[in-house]
Amino acid sequence: MTRDEAEDYIYESYLAAQPYLRYSDPDSLKRHPELTRDILRSLAHAPAIVVTGSKGKGSVARIVAALLGRSHAVGLMTSPHILRFNERFSVDGKDISDDKLVSCLEAVKPAFDAVQQGLAPGRFISPIGIETAIALTWFERMGTDIDVLECGKGARYDDVPNVPHRFAAINTIFAEHTRELGPTVGAIAHDKSYVITPGMEGVFVAPQQDTAMEEIQERAESEEVPLFCYGRDFEASQVRWGRDGITFDLRIGARRIEDVRLSLLGEFQARNAALAVALADAASGTPLADEEIRDALASVRMPGRLELLQEDPPVLLDACINRASCSQVLDALSHLGIAGGVTTIIGIPDDKDFLGVADAMKEVSGTIILTASSNPHYVFTEKAHDVLAEQGIASLFVPTCTDALRQAREIGRPTCILGTTSLISDIERLVRGSVEN
Repeated sequence: MTRDEAEDYIYESYLAAQPYLRYSDPDSLKRHPELTRDILRSLAHAPAIVVTGSKGKGSVARIVAALLGRSHAVGLMTSPHILRFNERFSVDGKDISDDKLVSCLEAVKPAFDAVQQGLAPGRFISPIGIETAIALTWFERMGTDIDVLECGKGARYDDVPNVPHRFAAINTIFAEHTRELGPTVGAIAHDKSYVITPGMEGVFVAPQQDTAMEEIQERAESEEVPLFCYGRDFEASQVRWGRDGITFDLRIGARRIEDVRLSLLGEFQARNAALAVALADAASGTPLADEEIRDALASVRMPGRLELLQEDPPVLLDACINRASCSQVLDALSHLGIAGGVTTIIGIPDDKDFLGVADAMKEVSGTIILTASSNPHYVFTEKAHDVLAEQGIASLFVPTCTDALRQAREIGRPTCILGTTSLISDIERLVRGSVEN
């Protein structure tokens, strides 16, 4: 088996079922995490931490791994990837190699083949269930002490919470994936609250809307799991911006650490860091030293998350795909001293919230360019341009992100690039290629 064949196998069951699935159905009618439960439980070998939320799951997971990695061997599974599928699996900051990826899949494939043989049309083994099995297999081979696993969209019908875990994190929840998870923030929080399972030692929760917090509290109480909340048990304050990151003060319980630097942009990243530090401190067994915390936070990198690709003129890149996330982008532009005239490139599929993003960004945009990623599974058409025109929002449709980026450079104004992960991947490749050349 080649590496590409291994990646194809991960999606094979889902693609075979796809013709039988209705797009409008929620996850509760499509996904079957019970199919992987016994496999994943049999592969678990180390204490695990599971991370969910609406955005920032990856940031929290990476920060937790960086913190615990100062004194432990740490396995990390995140998704999606930016440049290579292998990025989804790492141990102590090093991604899995192609041959190890193939070897780990071959080790678990017979178990999944046996499950697949008994499935009716329309039922499928979730790709993330197979990915989690690969991760656990590799982590055991590498002798990890702690594993950090990021959920997919939700938790109740996600395979990752099948892995026995001591701790969990729930980042801020807002209205996203409403078709799959539920029409309200409360419904979405109810789904994600299933990351809380019996026997856990604690769940750490970011700031939440009241309806979301009620669902989380109810689940934690019913499973008798201790709840640790932002603002009460831990928090970040006094956030100061720079072009290469932020500086802030941390409080974890009664403990205070001043002037902590994080090499990421955004006040929300300070909140992510506080959540991650509180969680890592509890999971490590012994309190993390101040210098361990400082060193770990300074080392974290998150490509495509409010990433400043260029300073003159500024080029800001973010995986923003809905209106709610635009507030973070606008905040970043303000702190970077960019008040208007921005060339905004938007690469969001036709079935996602391209209108909400364009509407939120129109006041600071001199030009809005709609574009597409190279991923053939997403649909980008001039329909988006027509929808914006109906709302009185002027835009250009440029079919490739290469030409969109070229046009933005010709305009010569600050540029903000927002879109789905496949667009972020394309832009990262373009920018890295131009730097190398």
